[in-house]
Amino acid sequence: MHTGFRHALTFALVVALLACGCAGGARAVFKPREGPRVRSIAWEGIEAASREELEAAILTSKANWRPWVEVQPYDPGTLEQDLERLRRLYRHKGFYEAAVRSEVQERGTDAVAIRFFVTEGPQVVLDDFAISVESDTAIATTFDVSALARGLSLVPGEPFSAERYAKAKEKLLQRFAELGHPGAVISGGAEVRREERTATVAWTVDPGPFVRFGPASAVGLDRVKPDLVLGEIAWETGEPYRPAALRETQRAIFDLGLFRSVSIQPVFPTPNGDERPPEEEWPIEIRVRERPPRSYRIGVGFGTEDLVRAKLEWKHRNFFGGLRSLRIVAKYSFLERGVEAIFVQPRFLGRKNQLTLDSLLLDETPPVFHTRGASAGWLFERKLTSNWKGRVGQRFEFKRVKSVEADSTPLGDQENENFRLVLFNLGLRRSTLNSALDPRSGTWLDLSIEPSSRSLGSEVSYVKALLDARAFFPLPLKCVLASRFEFGTLEPFGKTQASEVPIFKRFFAGGSASVRGFKLDQLGPLDRFQEPVGGFTLAEASIELRFPIWRKLGGVAFVDAGQVALDSFDLRAKDFYYSAGGGLRYKTPIGPLRLDLAQILNPPSGISSFGFYFSVGHAF
Repeated sequence: MHTGFRHALTFALVVALLACGCAGGARAVFKPREGPRVRSIAWEGIEAASREELEAAILTSKANWRPWVEVQPYDPGTLEQDLERLRRLYRHKGFYEAAVRSEVQERGTDAVAIRFFVTEGPQVVLDDFAISVESDTAIATTFDVSALARGLSLVPGEPFSAERYAKAKEKLLQRFAELGHPGAVISGGAEVRREERTATVAWTVDPGPFVRFGPASAVGLDRVKPDLVLGEIAWETGEPYRPAALRETQRAIFDLGLFRSVSIQPVFPTPNGDERPPEEEWPIEIRVRERPPRSYRIGVGFGTEDLVRAKLEWKHRNFFGGLRSLRIVAKYSFLERGVEAIFVQPRFLGRKNQLTLDSLLLDETPPVFHTRGASAGWLFERKLTSNWKGRVGQRFEFKRVKSVEADSTPLGDQENENFRLVLFNLGLRRSTLNSALDPRSGTWLDLSIEPSSRSLGSEVSYVKALLDARAFFPLPLKCVLASRFEFGTLEPFGKTQASEVPIFKRFFAGGSASVRGFKLDQLGPLDRFQEPVGGFTLAEASIELRFPIWRKLGGVAFVDAGQVALDSFDLRAKDFYYSAGGGLRYKTPIGPLRLDLAQILNPPSGISSFGFYFSVGHAF
């Protein structure tokens, strides 16, 4: 496809997308103003509250640089109400003597500037905090009051506020619930002495009956056997009631992929008079709504690297029962065409284990080479903790290198060569991401080691290792700071020479998900015709600021760096390349649509220093 036509088509798609997004808010865009607009809002004297927190508490808003956002006119009545809102906010934080006033200055004939002056004053300090538990000899539970109070947000000698009070009360009730007393009630409260600027809190807790888990039942099942649902329960009948066990079970059942919805609720006993017994048993009802066991999915898309892409998928979610799943996927793009079958057996030799079998026919045409072949393998995964997962597997690959674009390569010419590989896959992964498609917080770490040996039947012997680390930090104003680091190395051993390692196992860098500014796979060692030849060491790093613009539309600013070296463990500071740029993101159910523009800061000679990318999903 002609480059100019491809870029024009991409630009047209982006414009159409933005037009559709803006159409949804047409009534709010360019709305005529009545009265002067607020040009700026300034604050003086604030220490205990952030500027973002204060601006979120008031209705008066300043003019925005984004022309499609509705501009609120200046209104003296709203400003007067905002002053009271700010005083309430400070009282909520424990500053009962806070004083707030405003000053309005004209800026021309149709604009004003507002300045808020805050005198926070002293904050109330907690003088004493006491918790007592109503004793009932019929309740066998022994409560450690000091342990229950430990770590709460109410600490004598520290500032007191309604916000801290509410958080401590909620956390204390949660602790009683996890001890088997979900019906606990707290009486008492706080006494604030404004003149002394101190407060005391005295609570009396009625723990209520001690509750145990009763029998569990599944409601709403049709094709799925009850044992599959009840097998995910995280408690035993007769154990003390714990809300955390309900949440864990709900998440595990939903993750089976067989249900549209999952709700878990206790069946409360019928009251018998005014008095409740000292101990109760609550049966648990698991109510589900099944998904169809079979589904078809057709997807089409466009990207600046793989151009037109299409995928057809058939899936059976409960293949022959036992939660087994079978997927058959056919995919096509300008970079790869293939058919894959994936069989998954969960609970393989244990609830925390999973076995995956797959086979693949694939024809690949990345910029550097063209391969065609088949592969098959198995992968055993075990959940080690709530965040950690380990894996081990074996794979058999039979591939032919049909062509190599590089005219000559320092690592040898492999055109028309056949490769038979027998390799293992060892890995460890940790994830605390809050979302797989659009993470805002958490970390992700994956270590993969791929050994191949002639002694196992492979034609070449090497060890390939790859470490991928990512971290996401939420910032004020709904912004996110995203970062990633990737390091990989490949080392042949035994009688295998570097030139014998297949070109499709080498490292390549550059492109929309790598160091932006470079074309796909263009970063690294090049031949005399500026064609990439790959290497045995890879290092990449990126940092990206993601920020909202309007509704589902967001923006990013990023800096990327990377290097590919011919030899193993041969990174050099002078050989790193850097790029910087920005882009747009539009949220969709399948991930954000992405448009990026990047400039290489130290481009190699003969390489275009500008990159333009359109795709689906974040760069990382």
